[in-house]
Formats: sequence, C-alpha cells, structure tokens
Amino acid sequence: MSVQWITMALRTVKSESFRNIIIHPATTRTIEETVYQEWRELDQLLLQFWTTHSVHPHLGYRVGKPGGMDLSDCASDLLPELTRRGLVDLVEDPH
Repeated sequence: MSVQWITMALRTVKSESFRNIIIHPATTRTIEETVYQEWRELDQLLLQFWTTHSVHPHLGYRVGKPGGMDLSDCASDLLPELTRRGLVDLVEDPH
C-alpha cells in the first residue's frame, strides 16, 4: 500500500475508539521527493489524530531485513513533526 492510500484510508475512519496506528514503511533505501511529500501529509494527519483523539502512531520495522530502511535514521525525515514532538515510536514487527 502506498503512503497516499494510507492517508486517504485514515481520512475515512469514522470510529473514534482506536488508539494506536502501526505503519510499516516500504523497505527501500531511496525515497523520491513526491513520496516524501506524501509522508509529510501523513505526518500532519497523524498529528491531528494525536491531538484530537490521542491516537498513538508507531512505525513498524523488521530486524535484519536485507535492503531495508534503518528507521531510526529516517523516522525524522518521514514523520518530522511527530518525531520532533516525541510522539512516534519504532516497533519491531515479529513477522
């Protein structure tokens, strides 16, 4: 799923009962500028969810996956406002 798809899907959520969102970024080392813009839009939407509904965002990652992104290095690029405020956590995906 693309970042744009995730953003659009979250905008259609009607329930206010969820408290966590886990997003698993694509495992690639390079991200095009257009995709960065999509991440910035998602960052703002997740910040709004945090502010209005206390929804806690997480970035999921797989340990030792070849060719994967090191999320500790790029989380601040993908979700700059959430990272700056300390509102996003990195979580290991066991699968």
